[in-house]
Amino acid sequence: MALDPSFEKLSQAQSGSQIAIWNEGKSWLAPIQYYSKVSTSVRASSNSDAERRFLFFRWEVETLIAKRFHDSEASVEDSIKFLNLIFFSDLGFKCSLAPASPNRGSERFLPTLDAVLARRSGPPSLIAILYAWVGELVVKSVEAKLQKPAFSRIELVASTPTEVVRIIPSIDRGEVWLMDLSKQGEQIDEIIWSEWCSNSNSGFQRLTWAQGMIRSLTDLFRAFEADPTPTLENLTSQLFVLDQIMSLQPSETRRWADRARLNARRGDKSGALDDLKRFFAFHDRDSAPTTIVALYDTLRS
Repeated sequence: MALDPSFEKLSQAQSGSQIAIWNEGKSWLAPIQYYSKVSTSVRASSNSDAERRFLFFRWEVETLIAKRFHDSEASVEDSIKFLNLIFFSDLGFKCSLAPASPNRGSERFLPTLDAVLARRSGPPSLIAILYAWVGELVVKSVEAKLQKPAFSRIELVASTPTEVVRIIPSIDRGEVWLMDLSKQGEQIDEIIWSEWCSNSNSGFQRLTWAQGMIRSLTDLFRAFEADPTPTLENLTSQLFVLDQIMSLQPSETRRWADRARLNARRGDKSGALDDLKRFFAFHDRDSAPTTIVALYDTLRS
């Protein structure tokens, strides 16, 4: 069913408070923990516990960093190479640039946090967030050893492919360090990134924690969408993911049309009609997709 208006306001207020906490923390840790809760919710029937898996993963990362420090102090001299060694060689992460396949053998693959941590492969949107967070741990560890890291933080940025992140040098003179995570953190040549920048109105603008999380949630939503024979349970899980996206992005009113389609597929005609009423409160009928107009007319008749 569609959310009661008062509940919608409460949900948006809670999301606003959550985003404020993320911004205050200035770390990817809280957004990753949020994604792990979403992952656990959509995989509840498989007894998956993404939150527990992430705790083990955090311990693994911290142990690896400490071990690398102990085994080879020289490897820390270039903290970017040190980060790439940890993330790509030791942890074995790689970007899966192809769309999530609805079937992998006998099990449908979803880019939930637990699945990505188990496979060490996933959509660039989530791999980028994990890379940025591991980078935070590397910076803290290098600083704790009374050394100055080469970089201060890692940002997700607009106007680049999703598998590209920007590294901000410790001494920021406005340099552009863009790294390709599909090539194990290789730095991108200026000839390539300058073309991206020239085609952008705002340059390499940093994505907020919420914008980065919306990217990952959207990839999870699309993975559900790729299922040719979805069950009612999967449609309900997909609706749950969409609600998380909408709570983080309430200004994207076109999402009400997506929600209506989902509710119609679930057999919730009343909920679908409520969603479309909200959609047409913001969008002109003449400019709306014909499929949405047709669904609206059908549900009203």
